[in-house]
Order: sequence, then structure tokens, then C-alpha cells
Amino acid sequence: MSTRVPLWFVCAPFPKCGASTFTRLLVDYHLFNTRSLSLFDTDIHGQTLENFFPDLAQTIDLSTTPGQIALFDRLLEPGPQARIVEICAPAHQLFLSQARDIGFFEEAEKNHFEPVILFISNGARVAIEAGTRMQSIWRRVPVIPVVNEGFVRLGTKINDHLDAFPSGRSFQVPLLEPLLKNAIATPGFSLSGFLTKPPAVDEMSLVVRADLRSWITRMFTQFRSHELRKALDESNYLLKS
Repeated sequence: MSTRVPLWFVCAPFPKCGASTFTRLLVDYHLFNTRSLSLFDTDIHGQTLENFFPDLAQTIDLSTTPGQIALFDRLLEPGPQARIVEICAPAHQLFLSQARDIGFFEEAEKNHFEPVILFISNGARVAIEAGTRMQSIWRRVPVIPVVNEGFVRLGTKINDHLDAFPSGRSFQVPLLEPLLKNAIATPGFSLSGFLTKPPAVDEMSLVVRADLRSWITRMFTQFRSHELRKALDESNYLLKS
């Protein structure tokens, strides 16, 4: 595996496309695998991540200079822990312009960090154009599209949509049935904790428990596959060198 410290940026240019659900899954994947991490949320109004990770999430206001320092400087502080940032729709353009102006991604690479942009798509052509434009600005940073099928319904066209991005990689969050969606909506509900110690039968139906476990596992498998593919790519690069 790479010795570079991962920086995950969940970028949501469009509202209500399931970005926070994806971020929760990514955070809980790290927690389930007992990995240390820092978590930043740029949604100063909703503060969704604080509802589920009150001891971990830090809310950042990118419209202020102290907020910008709190995010960009702290992301590059020495330390082995992964860093996960959710860039909400209102802060998206602000983040892009600030990161470009200060040369953030170039500085991150020089300091042995490994940034990845997880681009939450709304399923429209405009998302493909925005993701492609972002990749052209930061050619060395993977821009990986994500479609949350609970919010964006593409049906059989989903693969065509994801293949139109330049990445060659993607994530798909499976549709979550309303009953399961309600089950995980309670503030403080931990997806990683659920896998480690499922609720008792009198607290959650066996059927709901099995379906929820399947949904979480499908996403964790995608994250694991991404890591294995990245490790294989790095090994092939070293062999060719």
C-alpha cells in the first residue's frame, strides 16, 4: 500500500444528491477498519456529519479566513491519519477557487499526501462536464465520480453516465429502501458499529438487519476494491521503473 497519507474530498456541486450518505459510508469504512482519521464538514447550516460523528466532525466555514486556515493548513499537518472532507454544494465553487489560488493540491503532493476527489454526480450532462473540467485543472489528482442511486435514478444508463467521466473508476451507492433509510437516520447511528454489534431483534427486524448489512457491505467492498486496485497500479509502476 502507498505510504502517502490519503486526503479524501467528497465534492458535491449539486444539492440533494446523497453526498453526506456517501461520506458517512467512507468514514465508517475507516472506523470499521480501526483507522485513525480527521473529518471536516463545510456545511455550516446542516452540520449533518456532526449528527453522526459528534466527537470527530469539525465544521468549517470556508467563507472566512480563519475557516480557510482551519481547513487547508490542518489538512497538511504531519500525521498518519486519513483526512476526509465533505464539500457541500454552497461551498463547492469557493473551495475550488481557494484550492487553486493557494496551490493546495500541488503542496499536498510535495508533502507526501495523496488527494482524491470523489465527485458526487447529479446524473446530468452538466456533471460530466464539471468533473472533466476539474480533472483537466488537477491532472495528477484522481476525480472519481459517485452516483447515489437513492437520490439519482439513472436505471440502465448509470454505467454509460459513469463511463463518460475521464477517471475510469467510480462508486455506486445502492438504492436504500425507505425502511432502511429511516433506520439509519437517527442521529448517532453508527454504520460501523452496526456491523460490529447489530441491534437486538426487539430493536430491529431481522429482515431490516440483513438488508442493511448487505447494503453497507456492498459499499465497503467497493472501497476495498479501490484500495486493492490502487495498490496493484502502484506495484506495476514500481516494476516498470
